[in-house]
Amino acid sequence: MQNMYGPMFFQNASWPESVRNDFSAHVHRFMSQLTDNRHKSQGQTILYIPDEGDRMEGAQIHRNKELVQRLETAMIHWTRQIKVLLGGQDATETAE
Repeated sequence: MQNMYGPMFFQNASWPESVRNDFSAHVHRFMSQLTDNRHKSQGQTILYIPDEGDRMEGAQIHRNKELVQRLETAMIHWTRQIKVLLGGQDATETAE
């Protein structure tokens, strides 16, 4: 989904910017949860990495506050995933 529909959504300039920003945030949240749930059933922790800004220059990303906020939201989710993973390891080590 990310490789097929993502570029079409994220590069669509016909939507108003507020709609595009809101929709992008929801797509990233959905993809993050989908990635997490799919791999969690296999006992894996996979971090979803949004590729929305990978075609932009650093200065462009820095000026786009909405994009920065979406990327920060992804990093917050990564932090939660890592804490859960490390918490599970601590419980396993304590049981041994």
